[in-house]
Amino acid sequence: MRSIAGQSQEWAGLLTFTFNRRIEALEEIHTRLLGVEYSLAVPLGDRIDSTLMAPFTTDADANHVTNNLTRLLSLSPEDHDVISAAIQMHYSACLLSTRETNAAYALLVGALELLSKRFGTTSSAWDDWSESSRWEGTFRKGKLNDDQKSRMRKALLADNKHRNLKRRFVDYALSSIPLEFWSEPIQDWSHEFDASAGTITGGHWEKERPRFIAEPTETIIRNALSGAYQARSSFVHEGRRTVDLVTEMSIQVKPDEAPRLPFRATRDALRFLISAELERASPTFNMPNVIRA
Repeated sequence: MRSIAGQSQEWAGLLTFTFNRRIEALEEIHTRLLGVEYSLAVPLGDRIDSTLMAPFTTDADANHVTNNLTRLLSLSPEDHDVISAAIQMHYSACLLSTRETNAAYALLVGALELLSKRFGTTSSAWDDWSESSRWEGTFRKGKLNDDQKSRMRKALLADNKHRNLKRRFVDYALSSIPLEFWSEPIQDWSHEFDASAGTITGGHWEKERPRFIAEPTETIIRNALSGAYQARSSFVHEGRRTVDLVTEMSIQVKPDEAPRLPFRATRDALRFLISAELERASPTFNMPNVIRA
């Protein structure tokens, strides 16, 4: 067990593998009042993104559903496939958020990458490729002449289909989301408990805080986006778990030193970009009401 924060998930993974049954690890704190025989399990998993557990508000207008569905149905097949997939990945991440935060986070970043692949741009210039400097060093060691270098550059650019994926991901989000988005005030939802009865009695909205950082800069956001991409790659390709409640709380305390975007800000960014692409890619929104209650 390399990580204290990930021990429960590693243990549940071992049990699921061993017994061929789904074993869920719940992040909880167990408390007990004096004179009470039972312990109260206070859930912690929803602190990753407490908004998902909050009650509906009046801004959840049915017209928003109609507008989004109408726009989705009006897209070209190519745009529809990508945006619809991103919406489904967002949905899956929301379902997983309290159970398996690393997988949920990877889905959010994967959906952002999917949008960047369709709507972002990738430079085809040799100098813009992140590996070009390394290859130039190889050319010098091999004492290639100018013609040989030119042919090698063309061949490498043509063969490397995954060129600049991380750069495209970061540039797309950075250029499509205004800097002030990251400092917009948001609120977290907190449950209230009746410890004597062992039940949730309600909740309240906490005071406002910046979505990510009070004074965002392009450098900070670029680094946080790059960290998000790396966290996703580390989990998918290496099984490294870097997203848990402890790191999420530390990111909120010191966002200017954050190794990546927090879960809530990443999900908000995905929703922002899906909405933006829906609006951009759909035709002039002047269609008959094709959706009926």
